[in-house]
Amino acid sequence: MANKQRIFLGSLLSVALAILIACPSIYALGIEAFPALLSVQSIKPGEPFNLFQNAGIYIFIPNNTKTTSYYIIEVIDTATDSDGLGDLKGYSILPDESWVEYPKDTLTVPPGDTAKVNFTLTIPAQPEFYNQAYQVTFGICKVMKTAIQKDSPGAGFRVGINLKYFFETLLDREPSVPPDGIMGVAPITLREYKYTPGETRETYITIFNNDDVEHNYALESYIGPHYGPTDTINFALDFSPTANMSWISDLSWIQPKNLKTMLFFDKGQSITIPANESRKYPVIIDIPKDAQTLTKWVEAILFVTSDSGVSRFSRVKVENDNFSN
Repeated sequence: MANKQRIFLGSLLSVALAILIACPSIYALGIEAFPALLSVQSIKPGEPFNLFQNAGIYIFIPNNTKTTSYYIIEVIDTATDSDGLGDLKGYSILPDESWVEYPKDTLTVPPGDTAKVNFTLTIPAQPEFYNQAYQVTFGICKVMKTAIQKDSPGAGFRVGINLKYFFETLLDREPSVPPDGIMGVAPITLREYKYTPGETRETYITIFNNDDVEHNYALESYIGPHYGPTDTINFALDFSPTANMSWISDLSWIQPKNLKTMLFFDKGQSITIPANESRKYPVIIDIPKDAQTLTKWVEAILFVTSDSGVSRFSRVKVENDNFSN
């Protein structure tokens, strides 16, 4: 079942959308499909995201056999039939499958040909759907020809693979209503402009406890693997930096503030929030004066994890005002 391909990390920056595409493919059980990874930021609720129109690609399903193959594509693992948590920390399973439009009919692919599948994701135009991170899982199933015919031998037999795509909605720095879900973090993208290395800057995120009971929230910084623009890597689900940005070199550069209420009582990087309330939490940016960054903008992930196990995150993006190529 493991993927045996290697993927090329490429990025495409479109108007208002940061899109990361990893390809060429994921391969298992004789089925191939790509791109293996799609990560999209800044989707505005109410505005459709169309894979071809916005990213310039399709889901490609090649048939490398000598016979005609039949495929079914479907969205699986919606929040109604799972715990609602995505495969990547901080992401939620898409709450409603009807938000995704895609072909429901069986795909017939002649030998040596490739199916091209488009889809449109439309997140409702409601304020609670800003500052969200969703996972959409497409199941690609190869079925026997007889399985397409009702009550025929082989009906119900299928094998398949999953493509896991990740979508982040547009930020709202000061939301008028709490983000949807049992907890929320705003903004999902925290941008700090014209930062001069050597400066200690304090900013903040807002944590929302939308539950009916009190929760404690732990905060930590995180960066994913460092890859060059043309690196090939073994496929694994992990965070990637935004297109045309790079991870910070040291986690100490971007950290949640260590809160202390009394001289000998250290709360650490955590906060307790009463039911149905929110709190601002300070974030410290402290990049050394002599630090060298790979890009003008650098980034880290700030995770917020509830004692219930649910996590959300904010992408902290900092503009190095001293950057030069």
